[in-house]
Amino acid sequence: MMITKNFAIKQLRRFPKTGDFDELNFEFGVNILVGESSTGKTQWLQMLNYLMGSPEIKFDEIIEEKYDSVEGVFVIGDEEIHLQRKWKESGSKTKVFVNGEAVSIDEFSTNFLTRLNISILNYPQSNPLSFNKWIALSWRQLLRHIYRRQKSWGDLADKQLEIDQHACILMFLGIAEYLFSDKHSQLVESQKRINSLQIRKDNYVKTLTKISKDILDAYSSLDYVTVECLDTSIDNLEATIDDLSRQRDEVISFLTLDVQVF
Repeated sequence: MMITKNFAIKQLRRFPKTGDFDELNFEFGVNILVGESSTGKTQWLQMLNYLMGSPEIKFDEIIEEKYDSVEGVFVIGDEEIHLQRKWKESGSKTKVFVNGEAVSIDEFSTNFLTRLNISILNYPQSNPLSFNKWIALSWRQLLRHIYRRQKSWGDLADKQLEIDQHACILMFLGIAEYLFSDKHSQLVESQKRINSLQIRKDNYVKTLTKISKDILDAYSSLDYVTVECLDTSIDNLEATIDDLSRQRDEVISFLTLDVQVF
């Protein structure tokens, strides 16, 4: 099992249309934002949330209008990376720029988890044997357990399904990949395939039985037609054909004899 790398925020910057940018610098360890009410602390955190791959802009409309982009310098292990989000440039609102390269939010999630040495985990959101595919646990789902607004003691992570919460907690505990292993996933997929084939078989048998019972009146009272029934019916049909052929030959012989006598 790989050891997860440390992750730290080194710097945040937000750039307005005109004028100088705003900047926050952080030290390694615990950092505290202190200020009077309505001085912008929450807006900084919400912009950080957007920078971390949120698909939606959730900071104040005034801030959204005033600034064009936000960027940050992060340290993962010994590696320093630069992230940037732009919400006014065409086609960039749903992109994350990683060291200058634009990637989709899903690609960013996979990229970020890989950099942190966090395994890509697939888990079921319902019955494992249902026909729904197992989904991948994303960076955003894990982040909700780190950055969140706690509204009540009963909410572990706001707007997150219970099964997703369990998957995140198991990942943090280091046992998720054992409970939702690749072998388990493959076994479930094989079982789902068996179930699918069984359904197809049952439908085929029902259709075959209906057709067979319509053809073979003698077995219409049976719930299903067996191979033995079909073999018996074939023998009876062949015997009937032989009997009709014999009768035909007798009629032809009689007509031929009658013509000769005439």
